[in-house]
Amino acid sequence: MKSRFMPLRVAVVALAITTLGGCASSSDVPIPTPAALSTSESETILAEQLAQSWKMYGADGEDRPEIPVVRTISRSEWGEVMAACMAEQGFSVTIGSDGGMGSGDLPESQAGAYNLAIYVCDASYPLDPKYSAPLNESQQRYLFDYLTTDLVECLEDQGFDTGSAPSWQKFAEGLESGTMWNPFTALPDVSPKRFQEIESACPQSPPRLYG
Repeated sequence: MKSRFMPLRVAVVALAITTLGGCASSSDVPIPTPAALSTSESETILAEQLAQSWKMYGADGEDRPEIPVVRTISRSEWGEVMAACMAEQGFSVTIGSDGGMGSGDLPESQAGAYNLAIYVCDASYPLDPKYSAPLNESQQRYLFDYLTTDLVECLEDQGFDTGSAPSWQKFAEGLESGTMWNPFTALPDVSPKRFQEIESACPQSPPRLYG
């Protein structure tokens, strides 16, 4: 069995957020300050992330094990932490440029153990709840500025026409309805390899979106 795993991304906007490289916005829009989460809000988000992970990787009919949280992690360290954790669980994995985790050829007999290991690592090192909290206005405006300037310019440098960017009002309305504008949607169909190259050169999210 050749297994491939993509990290959980609990999206608060219709965007695959990455932090792999890229330059900060060149505009004068200040770095945003995420809203502080209460203990209760953080615990709720972590519980939802854990439930989602078990739904994806837990075995049918089995009780979900209690796994203590070692610490929450940032998106930028996800690959390194998960690879180390999976090694501790007995599985050698690789992290791709797209943020996916692959095990190579894995015997079918190990599929259950492999999935359980993913859950254990998810539970031990969950993503910081701030990534799943709704974006506040400072984050929304920072994201809007990045998408309509830096990202558009980067994609144009890659040879793509992204069309006309929306106004701030239209963008905000899209965020509210879950149909956020993203210049990547204007790209033609390309191979997975080419898409990874484009996304590596032009990250879909500014690296300082979460402060």
